[in-house]
Amino acid sequence: MDLKAAVRYLHFNKHRIPGNTDWIVSGGGSAGAALSSLLGASGDSPLYHRYLKEIGAAEESDAVFATAAYSPITDLEHADMAYEWMFGTLPLASGATAAEPYSTQLKDAYAGYLRSLHLRGIKGHGTLTADNYADYMVKAYLQPSATAYLTALPDADRTTYLAANTFITWSGGKATFTWDGFLTHIGRRMKNAPSFDALDASAFENQEFGDATTNARHFTLYSLRTETGNTTARLDADLPEKIKADEPDVLPRAAQPPPLPALVAAHRLPRHQHRAQHRPQPRRQTRQPRRRRQLLPLLGRRPRPEPGRRRHDRLDQQPHRLPPRMTSRRQKRHLSAASPTISLT
Repeated sequence: MDLKAAVRYLHFNKHRIPGNTDWIVSGGGSAGAALSSLLGASGDSPLYHRYLKEIGAAEESDAVFATAAYSPITDLEHADMAYEWMFGTLPLASGATAAEPYSTQLKDAYAGYLRSLHLRGIKGHGTLTADNYADYMVKAYLQPSATAYLTALPDADRTTYLAANTFITWSGGKATFTWDGFLTHIGRRMKNAPSFDALDASAFENQEFGDATTNARHFTLYSLRTETGNTTARLDADLPEKIKADEPDVLPRAAQPPPLPALVAAHRLPRHQHRAQHRPQPRRQTRQPRRRRQLLPLLGRRPRPEPGRRRHDRLDQQPHRLPPRMTSRRQKRHLSAASPTISLT
């Protein structure tokens, strides 16, 4: 809400501050990237109007021109689970392993969450599960991306790159590697478990859900119940709606464009109206001024201007291309004044 209020402030004072407020670009990394993504995806969304009105934000647009987001966390509710599923086996920068039993519990929870989504892969891959998801990402996205990158490199640069990244096998113009090899390439995990909703509420993501009296709050039941030891604890009543508002992929249906079939149906006309609308109409004969009609036989056909030039520009710049019989008295005076060295009879 603070970011949206700041954007509205800039738009409200667009005539007082330097720069172009129509070209506001938001950027960030990790938690900041999540906020930047949200700011870019939810411009002028009615989901936030009530909160912005409560804090006294200006009555202006809160949309930005673009967003540059590096590694955004766009699904905070399940980010801890996904992080442990992907990086659970990697050590921390200190060499220690992730805190247990939190890492294993969150990894197992992600398997159930992924199964509940009933996702299917592209190109007929079938249902995605925690067991085949890693292999699917390698074959569907990571290997094609690596192949495209390496193909574009000069031979010498490709050889140097492959020597520095031995987990990649280059054969037949294609890059192949395993999920474990990819994780070895990453090397270290950057956060302990839980990574985003920290048990002591010390993560930047916890601060996103602070209120007027609390600087940081838990936003997942797992961290809340683990930290308090209360298996029936519930999130604060205002948090579910705010969690939904902090996910860029969850926007009100009213803010989303209708699907293509609906647009086609909305503009489809009955057959008789369609034919009537597209029936050729006779050209209207416009009455020309009397003096102009009298001059037409004398002037002949009016010269067509060259592409990109207006007719009077052509008369000023290239009068010698006009035959004498195609000039009117007004054009003669104009040409005489513009080009005194050219004589017209």
